[in-house]
Amino acid sequence: MTNTNADTGPIPTPEESDAARIYEIIQDPVDFAQKKDQIEKRVKENPKLAKALGNYFFNHVSFYPGDDCVGTVVPRHYQQLCAVGANPNVYRDGVYSTPLIIAAANGTLDALNALLAAGADMNCRSHAWQMTPLMKAAEYGHPNCVLALLKAGADIDAQAQPEEWLQTDPGCTAAMLAVGTAEAYAARFEENENWLECLRILVKAGANLELRTKEGRTVFSLAGHNRDILDILNSSPQTHTHCEWIPPTWYYRKASMISVEGISSVNPKHLSGHNDRTGSNLNLTMG
Repeated sequence: MTNTNADTGPIPTPEESDAARIYEIIQDPVDFAQKKDQIEKRVKENPKLAKALGNYFFNHVSFYPGDDCVGTVVPRHYQQLCAVGANPNVYRDGVYSTPLIIAAANGTLDALNALLAAGADMNCRSHAWQMTPLMKAAEYGHPNCVLALLKAGADIDAQAQPEEWLQTDPGCTAAMLAVGTAEAYAARFEENENWLECLRILVKAGANLELRTKEGRTVFSLAGHNRDILDILNSSPQTHTHCEWIPPTWYYRKASMISVEGISSVNPKHLSGHNDRTGSNLNLTMG
């Protein structure tokens, strides 16, 4: 851990100082080519150095989606950090996610692929919210990252387990996040294609659509009465023996959930005389 001097500020550890020098070398292709093997040997022998060097992954991913990236984005720096054994699974002080989670949330596909190639934990969890990279990619609407993570073997049905102080409903999946955000954007901005594409990929890959949150929410209850979302959910080969809805304003307030048992499948033909966006004048027929 970095110490602090009242006069000069933070005092880097020996590993942090070594990592800074190594990162300078990485930015010079000629120098790096000459010293790569020596650096790799030193990093392999010192896990603390691997962790300190891993912090430099954060230089090239945004802390929040939509923000300008921190530092200068040079994809080959990721590859070189990975090549010398920098730890891709670090949690830096004040950053409650790994580089892979941030890359997934921000949609930086080149960074995400480099981190996966370096052995980053594809099912790592963010602190507090306990969300995986796949969940963050789905939540922020990055279908290319969703696809890359699934191809790498990410757990498609992992469920978030947020800490109790957050007072939110545990058990959300990547598919639920894609559905919930797609419905929210459809209701507010009428632009949700990125999230619909994330959902298509997840459904095609076999996401379990029967999973529930602790409070009983499913992908169907989060879909409201959005025909685009229901069409995608209905394309799944899974047989759905129930269908649940809560009002489209689920993301603003808690709402009571209506359970309709006996519907053999979720199909738009079960919805008649309704508005695609609001679900008004809903009539149900038993399938």
